[in-house]
Amino acid sequence: EPNRISPESKVCILHVIKEGITNVLKYANANKVHILMYTDMGKVHLSLSDNGQGISSYNRRKTGVGLSSLKQKVEALKGSFKVTFSRNGTMIKVVLFV
Repeated sequence: EPNRISPESKVCILHVIKEGITNVLKYANANKVHILMYTDMGKVHLSLSDNGQGISSYNRRKTGVGLSSLKQKVEALKGSFKVTFSRNGTMIKVVLFV
């Protein structure tokens, strides 16, 4: 099904992976990153998670342009974007229509 994913969604997925990995390298102090992507029932699901230090509640309020920009890009394609922070790491979940 990868060939059925729209070019816009492919670009969006690439941006999410790039920004997610950049954030892990810059901020997370993680030693593992897990990326999962699959299609199911006309949707592409992407999750990117790390085992880093997470983001403090102070820094959560200041989430940068990168995550906000990704959220806007995903929502412009009628998708969903969710970031979960914990002391055990961070997870980004995206769902887009194929």
